[in-house]
This record gives sequence, C-alpha cells and structure tokens, in this order.
Amino acid sequence: MKNISKQKNNFLTNSQDSRLPKAALMLASAAIILSAFHFFPYENNKFTRMANLSTIAIIIGSLLLLSASSRKTYRKKIKNLLPHISVFAYLLINLLSSAFAFSFTRALSFNAKLILFFLAAYLLFNLAISTEHSLKFIFGAAITAAVISTSACLLSRFALNIERFGFHQSPYKYATYTAPLIALSSSYLLLKTDKKQKLLAILLIIAAFISAGSIGLPLAIIAGLTATFILTNKKSAKKTIIITLTIGIATVLLSNPTSKSSPFKDCSLHELDNKNLKQRYIEWQAEINLLQKRTASGSAAGCINDYRSKFYYRLPKLNTLKTFDQNGWLTVAAETGILGLFSFCWLFCHHFKTAVKNIKNNLSPKTKSYAISCLSALIALAVANLFSSIQFNGILIVFVLIIALIKSSNRLFNEVPKC
Repeated sequence: MKNISKQKNNFLTNSQDSRLPKAALMLASAAIILSAFHFFPYENNKFTRMANLSTIAIIIGSLLLLSASSRKTYRKKIKNLLPHISVFAYLLINLLSSAFAFSFTRALSFNAKLILFFLAAYLLFNLAISTEHSLKFIFGAAITAAVISTSACLLSRFALNIERFGFHQSPYKYATYTAPLIALSSSYLLLKTDKKQKLLAILLIIAAFISAGSIGLPLAIIAGLTATFILTNKKSAKKTIIITLTIGIATVLLSNPTSKSSPFKDCSLHELDNKNLKQRYIEWQAEINLLQKRTASGSAAGCINDYRSKFYYRLPKLNTLKTFDQNGWLTVAAETGILGLFSFCWLFCHHFKTAVKNIKNNLSPKTKSYAISCLSALIALAVANLFSSIQFNGILIVFVLIIALIKSSNRLFNEVPKC
C-alpha cells in the first residue's frame, strides 16, 4: 500500500522542487495546532480575533500557493486539488446573499473568511497531504490540538476554578471545536494496535465528557464513535468504545446537575427559574420565523443578528441570560435562504458519500483507520452543529480540515489524479 501511495502521488513529489509540499505541511500543521489556542491572548480585540495565529499561518500558506500558481507545472497540480463543486456553490450563494445585507461590511468580512478557509486553507491542507506519511503527520497535529483544548479546559475549570472552557469562553463553542477533533483523534487511535495510543484515546474521550458544559459535546462524540463501532471489525476497538463511552456517560450522569455549566442545565427546556422557556429554543424559533419570511434571500451571510430581533414576535427576549448559541443548520437557512441550506447539505452529503467510499475501497486495516476516523469526525461535526455554528471564527478550520482529510484520503488511496 505504501508503494501504491507513492506511485499515485508522485504528481506532488517527483518534481525537482519538492519544497512546496513540505512548506505546506509545516504551515498546515501549525495552523491546526495553533487553532487550539483560539484567540488567546487577544480575544477582546476584534482585529486579532480575525488575524489570530492560526489564520496567519493559513494566510502565509495562501500567499505561498499564489506564488506557486505562477508556474505552469504547479498551477496544474494545484488545480487538481480544488474542492468539490458543492463548495463553490455554497460560496457563490453566500456571496449573492450579500445583496440583502443590512450591514454590507459584516457580510463582506464573513464571506472573506469563508473564501479564505474553504479555498486557501482547503488547498493548503490538501497540498500538505501528498503522501501517507504526511497524512499521518496531519492526524498527529489534530490529536495535539485535541489534547491542548481538553487539557486547557480541565485546567481552567477544575484546577484554577475559572468559569470558562480553556481558551473558549462559551461552552458551546468549546464543544463545537472539540467534539469533531475528539471523534477524529480517538477513532484513529483506537483502531491502532499500540496500547499507549489506545490509552490516549480513552483519556481524551473521558476528559471531553468531564469538561463538557454543553450536551452537544458528549452527544457528538457518542454519534461519531458509534459510527466507528459499527464500521470497524476490530473486536478490541469495539470493546474499548463501549467501556469508554459507558464511563463517559456515567461521568455526565453523576455530575452535579445544579452546576452552572452542567450539561443537564444545557438540555433543559426551561431556565433555572423554571418559568421562562430556555433562551436557546427562543432563538431557534426566531430563526425559523426568519426563514419563513425570507425563504429565498435570507438575512445575508453572517448577518443574522441584524435581522433576528424582528422575528421574535411574541417570544420573550431574555437579555439578562448568559451566553447561548444558535443551531448551525438553522443559521445557514436563516442567513442564506433555502438555496443556501440546500448547498450546505449538498456539501455535507458529498463528503459523507466520499468518506463511505473510502471505507469500502480500503481493504488494508492501516488505511481503513484513516477513512473510518474521517467519517466519525464528520458525523460528530453534524451533531455538534445542532448546538452551535461550525462556521464561527476559530471553529471553521476544523470543518475544513475534516473535508480536506476526506478528499485527500480519497486521492491518496483510491484515485490517480490526471496530470
């Protein structure tokens, strides 16, 4: 399989100048690991939130790609790495929706972020993954990011007694960032034979359950690992998943339900006063109302906050409550209309089918572990998106990383690119 991998991917490595894939691998790995730090230490500054260290690594990578594309040989190679048409359809609808924006500046910055990640970061990740060795390296970077994120959360909440989630202030954003990374990392490690790697996977899963402040985190991990359980033939991995998830679920059930950041509180129908409907469901209803009224146009990409207040109708807007987050699927629909939601679902479905194809076509247990891990992460991402938006700045990189891993795995082990 290793020789086949090299043969199929010599379109990236047999050039006299092999520095580009190596540079892309270093920048991509840096972007993934640095994303774990979110906006630290400049989270209160809007500019530095946009230009955080992870994003800077991607910008440098995009400049590198632009420079390489001036050469005809590399231009053709980079063209082969472009994302699927569903990604371009989604980006186009987001751009067109800007015509309906109340704040054009907000729409412009949101679209710039989408283009930077769905094109520049996607190309950077795919260019970085030119061999099976580099694919393993990227998985290592993802595991490192998962370790940093969960460790920082445990440290801040239980050692320092700070009511925040590591480098994330919101339990929802922490869950949406961490859940797919945990699903990706733990599935990959559990399918290995090394006992130390399996132990790391167990510790990651349990740490994520303990640190959870949103019900979305354990539910997303359970969904992802259930897929791994169904798809793997390894009895040891199945047994470990059952035991680990049982411990994780027990941890959540035995946690203090009156805690400010308890997942129980997060999934309740009412606020702590037991009188008011939970703010999350009020926001979801407002998004549904917005979609009904602006089915075709939406509120414009990234501009839901400019319109949503008009669509609460008789619902009480409880401004005194702590942070909430909207349903990512409903947000896409409310911002870009029914066409935007369709293209977003198309993007998900295409990569889901590709991930399934990767699993079916990989008979080698070694390469199959990559494919199963990617599908597990994508499922976890879809579930996490019910409780927060995967398109928030600082979280979008995980989404792009997963779809890039799915496509690069497909290219590495199933397809011979046409040069």
